[in-house]
Amino acid sequence: MHKHNFLLYTLFLTFVGYNTLFAQKKIDGSYAFHSNPAKKYALYIPSGYDPHQPSKAILGLHPYNTRRWNASTWRDKLVDFAEMNNLILICPDGDADGKIDDPIDTAFTSSLLDSAFIWYNIDRDKLFIMGFSWGGRTTYTYGLRRAKKFAGFIPMSPAINGIGLFETLISNAKSKPFYLICGSKDSPNQRFYAPMKALKNAGALVNDSLLIGVGHTVDYKGSTKMFDIAFDWVDSLNTLITSVPGSPSVPDIQLYPNPAHHSQQVTVSIPNKMAGECTIHSLKGSLLYRKNFAETLLLPDLKAGNYIIQVSYNQITRTYRLAILP
Repeated sequence: MHKHNFLLYTLFLTFVGYNTLFAQKKIDGSYAFHSNPAKKYALYIPSGYDPHQPSKAILGLHPYNTRRWNASTWRDKLVDFAEMNNLILICPDGDADGKIDDPIDTAFTSSLLDSAFIWYNIDRDKLFIMGFSWGGRTTYTYGLRRAKKFAGFIPMSPAINGIGLFETLISNAKSKPFYLICGSKDSPNQRFYAPMKALKNAGALVNDSLLIGVGHTVDYKGSTKMFDIAFDWVDSLNTLITSVPGSPSVPDIQLYPNPAHHSQQVTVSIPNKMAGECTIHSLKGSLLYRKNFAETLLLPDLKAGNYIIQVSYNQITRTYRLAILP
């Protein structure tokens, strides 16, 4: 956004009135950006939004189909999902060519996100990104270039042929939650299995849904529920990652890796060859495991889920949440 236009728009928001602005749920707007005198965007502000509390937000990137998709129609497709999860929804427009990853589009997306952080009270640690088809492709290319900005990624049936477009960026995925969605009839080897393998090799935290019998579409039955499942997973995992005191954790006791895939061996270590005790509880408080050990302990195989781990030695007790991924 040009500085002059941005200041005018900020003043406009001020004069509109604070309560009126936040009472509006759907917003279709535009502002001058580079060579485009009216670059468009669409927003959705959930009914539960409280300007006094930091809100979660998600960047929604629309598909490449000029006959149907643009910022507004993609916003409308995601409204129920955003309302269900109390998410501010931010959708930039790909303009006449329908693509959302042209240089002017990615620059505008960054400008729009910066503006949204000024217009609304958004939690900078709770900004997510999702997209379908060309938007799924851009979830990888745009998102991985700016991986530190995003708390979780939901690429859906990305318009890719393997990982060539973002192979040099894949290392940025380390420790980031990714939920991959693809139809079983939508070139899954290129659009699903290839990025899944690359992300796991890069140390990303990966979950997925391969939709049996579904082609290249988001119009399948239960799509909103699928979006909700994916978001709940990346959001919960992001919360878990940020709440765990390090992985490895604190200098005196280590619990690693955390989170871990079910095929990985989780190790608890105590320094100086000292003896201690480890217990594992479910989130409901049920005792699942107790073991006395010295220096190092390999935890038993655990089903996918979240657990409470307590490690005690020398009158020191540490409590951790451990995530076991599918």
